[in-house]
Order: sequence, then structure tokens, then C-alpha cells
Amino acid sequence: IALYKAKRGQVNPVSLPGIVTLVEETDGKMYVLDGQHRLGALRVLHEKGLAAADEKVMVEVFYPRAPSSKPSTMGDDAEGASDMDGDADAANARDIKRFAELLFKEINQAEPLRDVDWPDVSDRLRAVLEETVQTLRGKYPKMFSASARYQSPHVNVDVLKDELFQALFGDSGDGKGAGLDAGTASVDDIIAFVEERNSALAKRKDSTWTKGIAGKGKDKRLKALEKAKANGFFLGVVPGPSWLDAK
Repeated sequence: IALYKAKRGQVNPVSLPGIVTLVEETDGKMYVLDGQHRLGALRVLHEKGLAAADEKVMVEVFYPRAPSSKPSTMGDDAEGASDMDGDADAANARDIKRFAELLFKEINQAEPLRDVDWPDVSDRLRAVLEETVQTLRGKYPKMFSASARYQSPHVNVDVLKDELFQALFGDSGDGKGAGLDAGTASVDDIIAFVEERNSALAKRKDSTWTKGIAGKGKDKRLKALEKAKANGFFLGVVPGPSWLDAK
């Protein structure tokens, strides 16, 4: 709200990020598939007098199928044609509802494309990275989570694969001193890099892991560290790619 107040008087006022996705049924009713929270935020801003009732929001509207509105040209069979149109509209409404359900599911389950999955990454390198993380998962099965929203001290296959790609081979990475080439790096090369970092993390004192953390946060970190020690895998104790810099 503070940001909105600050921007409201400018020539180009702040706008809601993203696009609100709608689907329209044959009767003209519209339903929100994506953007519910943005619309809720706009409603709050309006109630507080910070957004006008006619505030412009970018939307995309899906029309799965046009309603059957063509006039009948069947003469004496017009009544039968009307019944057929009614049946078609009912079926159309069911199709639209199903379409909306599927689209809602697709939108809300979608995940951003990771750097390692872009088409310009060679199939060979992608396969090497995949085998690398799968090998690590086989060695440390209790430390891998199936969810991308994993909790410490776990890691996720897809996230770890992308972290390795960005750090060792990506345009924004610095190679982390591994000296690996995208065209020749092997599974063993990358696993050696990971295990070297993991060993460095294992040698850290407990006080290093909890530095600057107190209360429940400290207790949670120590609990995560305990599981990491029990399984000999420390990459996920601190969420994020900071493990890549361990020495």
C-alpha cells in the first residue's frame, strides 16, 4: 500500500504485475482462472481509497467455443432446430466448464522454465547433469525431496541440476574454480565437485551453521544439521546455492 501511495501520483502509476486470466461462458459470465490474489489486492486498495473503481487491469479472456446463436433456416422444422440448439448450448456449457477446470489446473501447476531446460543447452550436457543428480539421489536418498518447495536440509533433483548448470556452465556462472567444460565434463567430474563441497561443509563447526541465528530459527537449523550429519549430506542445510562456494 505504501508503494502504491508513492506511485499513485506519478504519470505512470504502479500497475498490478502479470495478467488476470478469465474464461467466458456462453451466457456471458466470466470466471477468474488466475490472478485472484491480484484482484483481491486491488479490492483492498479500492476500499482504502487508493484505487479508482475503474482502475485498468490487463486481462486475457478465453472463449473455448462460440455460442450457437445462428438463426434457424429449417422452415417447418424450426421448433426441432431450436431444441437442437438448446442441446448444443448445454453441451457447450459443459465443455467450457471442463475447459476452465483443465486450464486452471495447468496455470496453477505450471513452474518457470529453468535455465538448464532451455533449448540452447546441449542434450549431452543435460543428460550428464541428470545422471549426476540421480546418482547423488541414489547415494543420499533420504536427503532428496520430490517437491521443489523442499525444506532444509533436503534438496530437489531439478533444483540441484539447475544450480549445477548455472554455477558450472551458465553464462552468469563463474565455474566455481572447477575448470569444467560443457562439451567434455563427465558425471564423475561433476560428482567430484559436489563431493568436494560436501566434505568442506561436513568439516564446519556447529557454531558456523548457526551464526547470527537465534530462537526457533536456530533450533530448526540444528535439527536440519543433525539429519545432515546422520546421512553425510550437507548441501541443503542452508537453503539455496550457497553450498557451491564451500571450501
